[in-house]
Amino acid sequence: MAPSMYEAYQRRKWLMVTNTVENVLFSAVLLGWSSLLQILKNEGFYSGLCGDPAAVADADVDSISSNDTAIHSWIPGHAHVGCQEQDQRLNLAFTVGSFLMSGSTFPIGRAIDKIGYRRVRFVGA
Repeated sequence: MAPSMYEAYQRRKWLMVTNTVENVLFSAVLLGWSSLLQILKNEGFYSGLCGDPAAVADADVDSISSNDTAIHSWIPGHAHVGCQEQDQRLNLAFTVGSFLMSGSTFPIGRAIDKIGYRRVRFVGA
């Protein structure tokens, strides 16, 4: 038996609310990348690509060229050693994430058309 119009509207409202909550919770990694990038650098992600951090920490900041390893500080009192290789690797992670997010919309849309919104969300959960 098909749902009544009232039930159908209630389901639509529920799906809209849960979809909005999911977008707020799970899209922050890509939408907030500029803030997350600073945190990842301060935590030292991919800092092994920069060479010997002890040698860089003892170097004078003015003597380091822009292409070499550099000391950055976004948070007062927290110095971060970074390099171009680290930036490239972190930017690659963002690029791959953006591509997968954008590239998955078509297959997910096709699946929603074929098997229904609820089933696709159930499989995704």
